[in-house]
Amino acid sequence: MERRQLFSSLSFYSDINQWNWQTAVRHFINGVVQEYSKLPQDARSTLNILKMIDKHWKKVNPRLFDSEKHYYLVLAKSTDLLLQSLTKEVEKRMAAFPSIRNIPYIR
Repeated sequence: MERRQLFSSLSFYSDINQWNWQTAVRHFINGVVQEYSKLPQDARSTLNILKMIDKHWKKVNPRLFDSEKHYYLVLAKSTDLLLQSLTKEVEKRMAAFPSIRNIPYIR
């Protein structure tokens, strides 16, 4: 990675004077979605989404938020949004396969 790119990606998350919490959260969500979309289909799971959320949220500077409570509420709401949005795709993929309950029992 070029030094300039690295600096801009790091400063984006931590430069309080230049970024607000909404911008940081937008970049956080975009980072998770982009990383998730690069995963192979069989690796797309709720666990991997949570791992990506953890990885990307660590880059968000807590000082951008009004309070510690605000920081955690935004994390919770963002996590919920990402899980709901990204797991819908997983559920659609799983719906293509018949459920084991729908397979008749043969004696």
